[in-house]
Amino acid sequence: MKINCPLCSTLSEEFFRNTKVYYRCEKCFGIFMGRDDKIDKESEKLVYQQHENDVNDKGYQKFISPISDAILKDFTPYSRGLDFGAGTGPVLSKVLQDNNYIVKQYDPYFHNYPELLKQSYD
Repeated sequence: MKINCPLCSTLSEEFFRNTKVYYRCEKCFGIFMGRDDKIDKESEKLVYQQHENDVNDKGYQKFISPISDAILKDFTPYSRGLDFGAGTGPVLSKVLQDNNYIVKQYDPYFHNYPELLKQSYD
């Protein structure tokens, strides 16, 4: 069975199966679950609220360092950024803001500012 990638809409094939079915997009390389395997929004929020995302945790900052290092290398503090899916502890935003970058946070549960999605970012 094939389904469309939720990110780029490319038809994607099954990638992995255990108790849930996962698909991999050959175009954007996203990995995602099939619609029938996703949990409802309230259950999803409860799972996210259990995460221990302390923005000052050096281990967590190191964990996201491949992302933050790439941004620090490829963009300037004059670039505009959006931390999409910032969650309960927007550590990426903190690391970038500590380096004088301007970053706004968006998350459908914890930073729900849909007007930010109408703007352009670098």
